[in-house]
Amino acid sequence: MEELDKLEEKIRRLKREYDLFLAGQRRGEPVKLRTEVEREVLRLSRYPFHSTALRFRMGGLAHRFRALETQLRAILEQRDGRKKEQQPPASGEAAAVVVDRLAIETPASIERHLRSLHRALVETLDGRAAPSLESLRTRLLEQARVLMARPGVHAIRFSLADGESGPKIRGEILHEGPGSPGE
Repeated sequence: MEELDKLEEKIRRLKREYDLFLAGQRRGEPVKLRTEVEREVLRLSRYPFHSTALRFRMGGLAHRFRALETQLRAILEQRDGRKKEQQPPASGEAAAVVVDRLAIETPASIERHLRSLHRALVETLDGRAAPSLESLRTRLLEQARVLMARPGVHAIRFSLADGESGPKIRGEILHEGPGSPGE
């Protein structure tokens, strides 16, 4: 299928662009290409292929893209010496997790950050009833799905904040804009 050939070439091109960026030969990340590939992977992952071979090939391409993105996140976090998108906001909040479209499709990619947020919530509640990790994961992903259906929403940052009656999880909408995916 021609679309799968194009997607495969875009994934190769994305890897080359990131290699150049990490080598210092490009100023910025190839955000536009990454967003384009992400959208294609999501669209084609939902396509009802009639051939088992095409479904298998699409699954392989989706896996390659997710593996590349996971590898790049790890490299960039290590390179920057910090967790870029997963850092809590400057207001001193204990933990945060950013949920984007890829995280909704593959929740395992944010599992470590969800555990950190859950652990901070449990510690802050000091023995009071806290939701289970599974319950927290389900609630946050469902809320992210709803919010990301709005136009211009790139991701949602969930963080632990002080509420009037104790700690609460706060969701902050991250919009697409200059320098962010979709531009």
